[in-house]
Amino acid sequence: MSDPRNYTIGWISALTTESVAAQQFLNEQHDNPEYVGQHDNNVYVLGKVGRHNVVMANLPEGEYGTASAAIVAKDMLRSFPNVRIGLMVGIGGGAPSMAHDVRLGDIVVSTRYRDRGGVFQYDFGKTIQDQTFHYTQHLNQPPQLLLAAVSGLKARYEADGHQLDAQVTRILKKKSRLRIKYSRPPTISDRLYRSDIVHQGSLKNCSEICGDGPEHLVHRPERGEEDDNPAIHYGLIASANQLMEDAHIRDKLTAEKGVRCFEMEAAGLMNHFPCLVIRGICDYADSHKNDKWQGYAAMVAAAYAKELLFQIPPNKWLVERKMDGIKRTASATKAAIDHFTSDRHTNKIKGWLRPPDPSTNINHARKLRHEETGAWLLADPFFQSWRSGSHQCLWLYGLAGCGKTVLSATVLDHLAKTNNRLLRFYFDFSDVEKQTLDGMLRSLAFQMYQHGVASTAHLDALFQDHNDGREQPSTNALLGMVCKILTEEDKLCIVLDALDESTTTRELLQWVEDIASRAELRHVQLLCTSRPESDFKRDLPELIGQGNCFSLDKNAMNADIRAYVTWQLANRREFQVKNLSEDLLGLIQRKVGDGADGMFRPLMVSEAVEVIATDIGAESHHFDKESRVFDGTEVLRHCPGLMSIVEARDRYNTVRIELHLAHFSVKEYLETQTDFKQQSASIIITHTYLTYLMDITGSHNKIKQDFPMARLAAETWINHGASAESTEDVFRAILVFLNEEKTFKRWGRLYQADQSWSNNPGPPTRSRLYYACLARLAKVAEELITRGADVNAQGGFYGNALQAASSEGDGEIVKLLLDEGADINAQGGFYGNALQAASSAGHGEIVKLLLDKAADVNAQGGRYGNALHAASYKGNGEIVMLLLDKGADVNAQGGTYGNAFFAASENGYEELATLLLRYVTDLTITDDQGQTLLSQAAHQGFATAARLLISTDAVEIDPRDHDGRTPLLLAAENGHQRLVTMLLNTNRADVAAQDSCGLTALQLAALRCHTPIEKFLMESGSPISSDFYGLQMLYS
Repeated sequence: MSDPRNYTIGWISALTTESVAAQQFLNEQHDNPEYVGQHDNNVYVLGKVGRHNVVMANLPEGEYGTASAAIVAKDMLRSFPNVRIGLMVGIGGGAPSMAHDVRLGDIVVSTRYRDRGGVFQYDFGKTIQDQTFHYTQHLNQPPQLLLAAVSGLKARYEADGHQLDAQVTRILKKKSRLRIKYSRPPTISDRLYRSDIVHQGSLKNCSEICGDGPEHLVHRPERGEEDDNPAIHYGLIASANQLMEDAHIRDKLTAEKGVRCFEMEAAGLMNHFPCLVIRGICDYADSHKNDKWQGYAAMVAAAYAKELLFQIPPNKWLVERKMDGIKRTASATKAAIDHFTSDRHTNKIKGWLRPPDPSTNINHARKLRHEETGAWLLADPFFQSWRSGSHQCLWLYGLAGCGKTVLSATVLDHLAKTNNRLLRFYFDFSDVEKQTLDGMLRSLAFQMYQHGVASTAHLDALFQDHNDGREQPSTNALLGMVCKILTEEDKLCIVLDALDESTTTRELLQWVEDIASRAELRHVQLLCTSRPESDFKRDLPELIGQGNCFSLDKNAMNADIRAYVTWQLANRREFQVKNLSEDLLGLIQRKVGDGADGMFRPLMVSEAVEVIATDIGAESHHFDKESRVFDGTEVLRHCPGLMSIVEARDRYNTVRIELHLAHFSVKEYLETQTDFKQQSASIIITHTYLTYLMDITGSHNKIKQDFPMARLAAETWINHGASAESTEDVFRAILVFLNEEKTFKRWGRLYQADQSWSNNPGPPTRSRLYYACLARLAKVAEELITRGADVNAQGGFYGNALQAASSEGDGEIVKLLLDEGADINAQGGFYGNALQAASSAGHGEIVKLLLDKAADVNAQGGRYGNALHAASYKGNGEIVMLLLDKGADVNAQGGTYGNAFFAASENGYEELATLLLRYVTDLTITDDQGQTLLSQAAHQGFATAARLLISTDAVEIDPRDHDGRTPLLLAAENGHQRLVTMLLNTNRADVAAQDSCGLTALQLAALRCHTPIEKFLMESGSPISSDFYGLQMLYS
């Protein structure tokens, strides 16, 4: 066995391909280490390169990113205390530019560039208002010893060239089994596509999907005999926790930061592991991934690393000196990793939950708030009584525009001073994410999660129960989870603003009733604001008590308004320059303040006309490029009461200047006007956007820059076309638009409804009928069929027109397609078939229509495996009953959760799951691994399903699968502590049971490092012994 203290070089790889390549360059291989640090999960390969002892480690299979790399480095430093030099060697995506001709098979070495030390973490930073994204992660540069070796090797190569390709060839001659995967591919397969050419997700190769003609590729001269091939590039390597697949972002970072290569691990190492990063280029960090070059790229990177180590002379001091500094680094690494891992997990939860952020509304309200606004409310005995805890709920109501949102901000700031735990949510008519109970629950849940309270375990459990964030939780699941967290919390206050701007009023009122009626939630105080609309005036007094409903004082609100107007008259330049008389100023204050009736009234159109006529010059403006004369401030100046200019940022941190309605009241007014009725508005919008799209010209590369409305027009007209096609002129305009080849292709390149996430979906490849059905254009679809469109044409996200129409819930089009001969059971697309699509989307009438037309109720395939699974997953009880009545197989396997019962139970639909369980006639039925429903639930961590199964008398607690593992063993092995607890609490599960390898639940938990489960099992009386490998438990 090898002594870990003898190893001074640490070599880390991310992929198995990289590890295999690295091991080929060891001059000799050593035995395994005599010992490693406690809880060190790395598997090490030890050997010698030149005169250096090298320890190699690989990231766990399937794990990538900065955090995983950092954990591997931390464990290596703990187990091999004299590691002095680190190498991160493997593959990466090249960043070619005019200045640096990076090609496949080349090598990039991390060296200092400008103010950065070799590695640049481009997904770590902050957004500052009015500025671009600031990168705040400062990473250390590689050790000077390694940089000196890089410099020496660079000079040698410049004088004499290198033999890296020859070294790879020599090794592959000896290892014939590696030749296919690790040899250099033909140069013809090295294709650099233009940045605007995007590979559209197909498994087919690029030459078929993207073309390989010169018009699609970047021309590069062939390398001559005098050129190094592979070439070696020195400079900045960009690292992040996600794969770079966007050529435009690649080019932007290459131009702005001087990046040569993109990868996913190095940023996790640089500050805690003295490290040089060496990457062989296997693709171009774009959508055209090229697995063919991975093996060769890994080999040449490893060959360079070996050459580099030969440049470093062994140093006795280097070997023998105790590495106190490295130990301190290891300690710092652990702290940093704990913090980093925590932050990373929080970000993962946030990305999964997508909670709406109420701070934008609060900050806007604070900006609008005049000093002392709302002080009268804070001093009111009614509020004071609620504040003291005498009342649980408080409803503040007043008419639109009276300042309720500003008052909410005042209350929040007041409550924050008293160190209360505060949760807040602002419903907002202008933000669809802030209009539903679902959005509110997501926001409240994440706010509690950020506080770091112990009850956040419930949110982590929900994340795990939803396939580690790969699936979204239902509103019911969120309701249950938030209720559990609130129950376990100490006293807290929830402030909800503008309930009337929610689109889910009934569900929201039901939630308020739950808060007010449940004894275990008495410690949760609730303050709500809204307009006194009929639903709220009828229900809220009954739900929370009439004595807890408070009409906002008009006189007090008028005083607030007078104070605001007085300040405006005294301080705004527009009024100062007019030199208004004292009498007129007083009149304005009285009329606006006392006449406000407790409201900030939006400007009337007649008044706005007068203002615009006064402030705008006589010159007329026209709708064309030359008439683009107004900037944002001028628009605001002409209609200050109706609109506001808002600066926002998209997910790429690009600044967007947006025009918003100034207030909900403005929207209400506009909705009373004829042109803003749904039908009229849709006709105007559709006609406008179709005309725009037919008139704009230019190359696809520049069209969005030259015509900023191009994408919006392409995306929006189909949302209104179904309402507008009833008019003959719009109907004809749509047909002309679709039939005109240039226009159709231009539209498809800008936007495709079944690829709405893509900014560059490529030319349209589906039929015009498919797109018409997706847009619910029934009249257009009928005309296209009359003109000969194929109703069974395959292709697209939904596979065919029938599946698209079924998913959209358009019964008229579904019936039309079936009458015209569409194959009702056609397979393909995301949902596999039309029935599954309709069942998933909750379109009961479509499901009934399809079943009546003899759709196969048990057809397999698609996202959910079958229609019953899809309906159960979405909690559509009526559709589930329709399917069961038509003979749906409740035991059918497939889909995300394996079967319909699991799909319902794990998404919060317990009543539906209980119903489905009654249809399961045999609870001992097993899958192809020999697992019963309970075993499957234990294996997957489906806690609700397991609880329902255990509650039945017929279920067996300790059935064994083909590996001899009981549900308890499966739960312990896979880290599902709630299930372990649940099974042991039955007093029927055998804690000493062993699988076919002789392993108990305790031993399986120990092998997988599930420490909390180990402790719990020991406390529950699990026997402690050595397994047949001689593995001792971690606890005695």
